[in-house]
Amino acid sequence: MINGFYLDESGNNGFKDMQKQPVVCYGGILVPNASVIELERDFEALSFKAALQIKGEIKGLTIKQVNTLPFFQNYEIHSKSFFDGDDLYSKIPIIDRFKLAEEMLELIDKHGGKVLASVINKNTYKQNTGDTGHTNMHQLGMSNLIQLIEKELIQRNETGIVIPDNGRDEERELLIQVIRQETTSDRIYYSSFLQNSHHCQLVQLADIIVFLTTIFFRFEYGYAPRKANNKELINLYQKKIAPLSPTVWEYR
Repeated sequence: MINGFYLDESGNNGFKDMQKQPVVCYGGILVPNASVIELERDFEALSFKAALQIKGEIKGLTIKQVNTLPFFQNYEIHSKSFFDGDDLYSKIPIIDRFKLAEEMLELIDKHGGKVLASVINKNTYKQNTGDTGHTNMHQLGMSNLIQLIEKELIQRNETGIVIPDNGRDEERELLIQVIRQETTSDRIYYSSFLQNSHHCQLVQLADIIVFLTTIFFRFEYGYAPRKANNKELINLYQKKIAPLSPTVWEYR
């Protein structure tokens, strides 16, 4: 059976602002090909539910005018903005946003998905290696995630395709290089199928997974909490991701 691994990464992954983002995370969800369509459909229904709730709170504009707003022209569930209530996400009460997120994360188990991730403590890495650039750190995170995916596929006797967000050119090239150099079997195709997150529901789900994983391990490593909803985000990880027994490689 072919599986798709929908991949995303944490934001602000360099060394310039260690307080704002002290960890690097690459991760996502491994989905059997037979489950992809139904999982996408279920996630899209919840995303559409959120959009309808937002539109219902916008006053003074027609539906046609609302649909022309930039927010809806490129509408997606972007985890940080969604949880923080930025932009028009603020139209959804926080309790409803977290309820929607719970329902989205419940789809992972429902459709046989597997969460895998790599997490790097940036301060520890920098102290141990003396690196001032971040390319080697990114490669380390990617390499160990790809090895986790490969190990999972070997155990299943199945194959997989890595499907990342359509990010920067250097990140895409690094990912393809890692897949070619770090795999020891033919379980992962030596390529990656890029997706614009606006059009790929499962990359959006991977974004939620990575965001929550980053928040949780930031807490685990003893860093100061981020500005908004920290306790609730940690609880959400513990309630909806931890019980799935995610496979996580750590550089503590």
